Amino acid sequence: MAEKQSITVEDLKRGAVLLAQRRQELSVEVAAVQARKAELQRTEAWTNVQDGEAIRKDAALEAQKAENALRADILELFSVDGNKHPAPKLDVKVRTELAIRDEGEALAYCIENLRSALTVDLGILESVLKALPDEKRPAWALIVDVPVASIGQDLSSYLPEVAE
Repeated sequence: MAEKQSITVEDLKRGAVLLAQRRQELSVEVAAVQARKAELQRTEAWTNVQDGEAIRKDAALEAQKAENALRADILELFSVDGNKHPAPKLDVKVRTELAIRDEGEALAYCIENLRSALTVDLGILESVLKALPDEKRPAWALIVDVPVASIGQDLSSYLPEVAE
């Protein structure tokens, strides 16, 4: 088994320098993109793009409305005549689904017969168990502290001073 190599504070500082440099480079690139965007926004081309995008959104909304209306009409005709193929490229597919009338009975059935159908919401469970006093918490539920690394936003102190 390979021996685990120790990380030193100097390793962390080198990592912080690298991260600070990458963030600084990103900041420069973001500023350049924002400046270019501001420049483009003052042009007629930008206005045309914005107008085109608004037209595209309107057209997509109208297409969706037409599709929804056609689906409703297809299903209405199917309910009258039962024809699953009323016209070319227009079909009705009948899906078999389970409709549960009583969720309480369904839960009781699953508890009794189908445990694998039940799931645990770990977020809710964690919140409830963490809030319980120690003496009321089940033995299988341990509250443990887990270290999480935190890195400050401003790492400029790790960057070398730039002479102006």
